[in-house]
Amino acid sequence: MRLLVPPTPEVTVKLTTLSIGVEEYRLDYDDESLVALKEALVASLRDGPGFVDFRSLDRGIVSVLVSTSAAVRFETVDREEQDGGEEGEGDETGGLDPHGYDPDSYELS
Repeated sequence: MRLLVPPTPEVTVKLTTLSIGVEEYRLDYDDESLVALKEALVASLRDGPGFVDFRSLDRGIVSVLVSTSAAVRFETVDREEQDGGEEGEGDETGGLDPHGYDPDSYELS
């Protein structure tokens, strides 16, 4: 007797990393929240140095002092996962370590 199981649908998950200076923060924001965070960072630069608060997956609530000398970079990648039981499921980093390294992308020798 063969049991036929329908294919598991793939789900695209957006993983966003915010880099400020040498620090990286993993974010779980929707598009609207990312726009609001970007606007807050720009406003802080326009109005003079100031703190911007946001929630990071790996560090909780973060308050950073943003000035014109700070390099700020957003990186968003789409990662397709099988819905249900995929490695990294339930893991707030999506299977990546807190520094964003994908352990499956390199080999140990």
